[in-house]
Amino acid sequence: MSQLARLWARGQLDARSPSEVSNDQSQRDCTLSALGIVLQEEAAAGQAPEPREFWLWPDNVQAWHCWIGVQTQWRVGMSGATGLDYTGVRAYLDELGLEPSVRLDVWDGIQACERVVLSVWADRKSAR
Repeated sequence: MSQLARLWARGQLDARSPSEVSNDQSQRDCTLSALGIVLQEEAAAGQAPEPREFWLWPDNVQAWHCWIGVQTQWRVGMSGATGLDYTGVRAYLDELGLEPSVRLDVWDGIQACERVVLSVWADRKSAR
């Protein structure tokens, strides 16, 4: 999960499902077509990188979905994001009604992703 969070933080991971990507592309193509614009195949032009496929252990899938679900809960200060607002994360998990043992595993996964993402963002900031 940490590797996925690292890729996500770097903007190198599209967390949408294949059907969501397909729908977005269809909507984009319809909109451009209505304007009389036709795009060349991005992959043929060498602009789109080969998609990388990652698999999560089944035990991590729910934690990853919850991680994506709490992205509106970042605390942001003058220097940028400082961490997740745990009150908001707890409220989100309360709404899901997870069993206590599952909830602890999900919480651990969310915190692992949070640590990696904050580290990536700090490295990016120091590289500027």
